[in-house]
Amino acid sequence: MRTFLLFILLASVFSSCETKSGTNEEENKEFSSSTYFGEKDYLLPTLTPATQELVRQWQTLEDLLNQAKNLNGSSHSELRNGSEIMRRSADSLMATIPAVFDTNIIKSRLLVVQTRAELIYQAAHADTRDSLAIQNSITEMNHAIKNLILQLNEKLEKDLIDIQRTEDENAEFKKQQRFRDSVFSAEFQDKQRPH
Repeated sequence: MRTFLLFILLASVFSSCETKSGTNEEENKEFSSSTYFGEKDYLLPTLTPATQELVRQWQTLEDLLNQAKNLNGSSHSELRNGSEIMRRSADSLMATIPAVFDTNIIKSRLLVVQTRAELIYQAAHADTRDSLAIQNSITEMNHAIKNLILQLNEKLEKDLIDIQRTEDENAEFKKQQRFRDSVFSAEFQDKQRPH
């Protein structure tokens, strides 16, 4: 009798587990096909022409920016696949950073992007799906990408200003040098004249 009760108890536990997993699969299918995350019409901040040219040469960042844009307005299944690609791209950003962008400020922005990519991946691949956590992760990634792009633009803008300032200082120095040379030459000629 005892074995019979144990058998019935185990059968009911397995039956309830099977029913719950079937329900979860149905919920997950409905969740992944009808829910979209991020902002469907999200636009990344524009890169300045100089930054755009350098980003084209930095293929890893260009891939990451494209993936970040594609994740906005994606379904759960698209998000799962895209977050994995984004995570790999983010992991290799630091190793491929061009010398012109190799500054502490940009490295810190890249670290934030890498962390956000990992959080999106974790939220998309969690056992219990939390649409709010996924949405927040994408929103935070959008902010991290925006800050990175603004920092890249500012870095190149600052470099151009520094170059222009150096060129202006050199031109001013040459102008002053020519003026001094002409004054010295005039004084020298004045001394050479007989009085």
